[in-house]
Amino acid sequence: MHVSRRVKPESPPARSVNVAPGAVGVFSVYQSIDEAEAAVYTHEEALGYRWKKAQSEKDSYGQLKKRTYQCNCYYTHTPTHAVNIDPSDHLQGKTIKTNCKVHVNVNRKGAQWVITTAVWDHNHARQIPEGAPIRRRPTEEQKVIISNLATSSSSCFTHGQLATVMKTQTGTILEPRQIGNIMGQARREARQEVEGLGGSMHAIIAKLEELARETHGWLSHIKVNKDGVVTGVWWQSPLQRDLGQRNDNTYGRNEAGYPLGIGIVIDGHGHSRNTWYAFQALEDHVHHAWVLRCHLDSAGFAPNTFISDRHHSLISAVKEVLVSSEHIFCMQHLDGNVDKNLRRVIPSDQWMPFKNDFWAVYRAISPENFDIKWQWAWVYVSHKFTCGVRTNGRVEVENRITKTFGGPRKSLKDLFDGLNERTDGQSLQETLWVQDICDHGDGR
Repeated sequence: MHVSRRVKPESPPARSVNVAPGAVGVFSVYQSIDEAEAAVYTHEEALGYRWKKAQSEKDSYGQLKKRTYQCNCYYTHTPTHAVNIDPSDHLQGKTIKTNCKVHVNVNRKGAQWVITTAVWDHNHARQIPEGAPIRRRPTEEQKVIISNLATSSSSCFTHGQLATVMKTQTGTILEPRQIGNIMGQARREARQEVEGLGGSMHAIIAKLEELARETHGWLSHIKVNKDGVVTGVWWQSPLQRDLGQRNDNTYGRNEAGYPLGIGIVIDGHGHSRNTWYAFQALEDHVHHAWVLRCHLDSAGFAPNTFISDRHHSLISAVKEVLVSSEHIFCMQHLDGNVDKNLRRVIPSDQWMPFKNDFWAVYRAISPENFDIKWQWAWVYVSHKFTCGVRTNGRVEVENRITKTFGGPRKSLKDLFDGLNERTDGQSLQETLWVQDICDHGDGR
């Protein structure tokens, strides 16, 4: 009977090497274990080899006194198979272990760290191809940068964007898997922090209470249904409150199906400024009216003009709350209304010609009939103040900006923080506009 026995491959004898001063080898001295680790890794990566941490030893006080670093191919893989499977059916797995004996021992000597053993003879080919990037463990600095960007309230970054940031700021290329692990951990910790406060709504309310205590002028209103569930949160910073009282050309819109309301004013430079925000669970008359009353309580007066689409619950809320406001409807929605109300009564082969003619008439500005049309229209629109606005496109633009730092992966608390940062960004932009006007006014 023939009996086979697995024999471990022979390894070359270990060889300790003493190197010249400045190189990495026995008796090389470092000020910290991290410095020694970086020197060993850099030395071997230049030759195409990957290393890893191995066992460590601590002294009687629990302080690290020795650490061993090994080649990634250290040890020998010993496969394990079920006894009821024929050896011919065994899966031939792959392993990087080659019983390589290359390792380095670093010991603490007083306040310094010294390499006491250095074995460099590998029994395998290089692992890193010539010219290929070297995979390194993320440093603490890189983890902090990625975590801060991954949990940013005002931006959403992809793996590729974060990899570019890491390469630019630290000069190190991280793999998508490494970046993804750090992003996932940071977001889990952020969610756990919010959950520890009772969820997003409770975290937002707690933050608003903290802001009201620390800074005078913060306003907030909470709407609760009969079951005690929060269905609406309206808030306004001191700066937004000042904007709402300083500009009387406020207009707002809450897009159906999107649980965020944004109150916008047009400032003296003709730019949009967010003057309040509101989360609301439902797009019904009750919640729209509640949001508009919160605005009246803050501003002290109703806007001259309110522009919106023809959302029925919003129209009824404006009639009830903003009694003195002129409510006009967004012209951009005219196309949708034409499709909805006229397409079914016009033959399909005549629809596109009709639509082209309709918009040609709507946009007609020929010099011959401009004066006639202008005199005819002015009778009906001269008394309506719109600040040159015919659509609610400003809100649509703001919604697109909001979606850049919102999204399904962001909690309500993340969106709350991002909106407040958005307000601060608008204030900074206004300062730059004012400075630019002053510079031109001085002739510079």
